[in-house]
Amino acid sequence: RVESGMSAGQGPFSLNEIDLFVIHTLIHVSMLHLHRDLAKTQAVAYEKCWIAANNVISLVRELNDGDYDYLDPINSACSHCAADLFIKALVPPTSHTLQNANEISEQQVDVLIASMKRLGHLFPIAGTSHFTTHPLYHWCSTNSPNNVYTSMRGEVFDLSNIAATHQRIIPVIPQKSILKYGGVSADAIFPVQVSALCNGITGSVDPYVVLNSSNVTDDNAQYHNFHAFTTDYTSAGHVTYRPHYKIFGRPLG
Repeated sequence: RVESGMSAGQGPFSLNEIDLFVIHTLIHVSMLHLHRDLAKTQAVAYEKCWIAANNVISLVRELNDGDYDYLDPINSACSHCAADLFIKALVPPTSHTLQNANEISEQQVDVLIASMKRLGHLFPIAGTSHFTTHPLYHWCSTNSPNNVYTSMRGEVFDLSNIAATHQRIIPVIPQKSILKYGGVSADAIFPVQVSALCNGITGSVDPYVVLNSSNVTDDNAQYHNFHAFTTDYTSAGHVTYRPHYKIFGRPLG
């Protein structure tokens, strides 16, 4: 947590820390990808790959069980990439030193596999390219009535499940009114709480700062307004959907 600006020795990550976790993991895995071909013949490149993979491990070890509810599924692919390096590092234990090195690699792989399994329970398609061959508009209710997806803040959600749950809680709203957001972005119905997205240049942003919503706000936004000046203030309102309905960490296609 210290390396990525996260608070060491504390409980579950905050949402900002989760984003930092994903960013730093991707940086380390990018470094691994950049040097892994050269690592076959060059000691310096191999060392860079080894350091990057161990940095991924260090980050994974900081995760608590509750953090996985908000973690991006792409982290499963990152763990797979790091584990691949450790597996390839295994060699016949012809000496005590090599045996110890193998044990270390096996321990690292065990950590990564446990993380991938934990993430796989929440996101069965984690680490795969399932459904990513089609752009978001393909998953509207007309083209795909049983699998309707929408996006919020760059993340893709299962709108079919959201609509069914919404119907049970607020039956006066017909499902077709919700499913019309299938295949398009639903950002406009969730007004942005600026202070939840950045810390500004002084370390904080007044919670009452708002973005100009002219021409970008949906009429239905009034029912999902969690700004600080409302009675239902939630710093990141749409995030309540993430553990249950999130499909991908970024738009399809």
